[in-house]
Amino acid sequence: GAMRQAWGYYQATPNPDLKKINSLLKQELSMQDIEIEGIRGRGRKTQLQLDFDLLAIGYAIDSQLEHLVELGVEQAVLRIGPITGSLGTVAQTIVINDRSHVDLEPGEAICQFSASDSRFPQHGRIDPRSGWPVKPIPTVTVIHGDARTASVACAALLVAGEDEWDSLVQNMGLTYARWQRGDREYITPALGARVVTAADTKAGKKRKN
Repeated sequence: GAMRQAWGYYQATPNPDLKKINSLLKQELSMQDIEIEGIRGRGRKTQLQLDFDLLAIGYAIDSQLEHLVELGVEQAVLRIGPITGSLGTVAQTIVINDRSHVDLEPGEAICQFSASDSRFPQHGRIDPRSGWPVKPIPTVTVIHGDARTASVACAALLVAGEDEWDSLVQNMGLTYARWQRGDREYITPALGARVVTAADTKAGKKRKN
């Protein structure tokens, strides 16, 4: 959060404060500086700030879907930025790239950042190890039973990069996840089995004919 503030991502026009950014880097802030007791959290260092932007979006989607259930709604799709949540059996096809897609199952949520996504020209994903925005941006996809987990896991994989793919997927217990930058791709077996390619679609049409 402090890094994003130093970069000016909370302003209309980002204007990085390099002195502040370098000061934060020297602090070497990490999760070890956060004490969590139940629903309360406390930072051990004064410069530590947390940013819950994607978590807040995921929470908003999950909360609204729960509210819709209380109102008697059986099918719905909610999308905010890179995160989509679904309710019931609404058919929702998510494009993975120009050659493949995946269909959401009932009750699933998906978060997807794409390097070519023009909606996020200033994505604000800062690598706390360098103090600079992640570049180049990989395409990251995470499907989960709730939007909160999907959004947080998506951001973590985006910042961590390919070197920490295995450890993050295992530690966060992710079943459906994908990371791609250029011709390098990592995908969990479970998600790989659900991806439908253009070749699969053509083969299916031929079989029907």
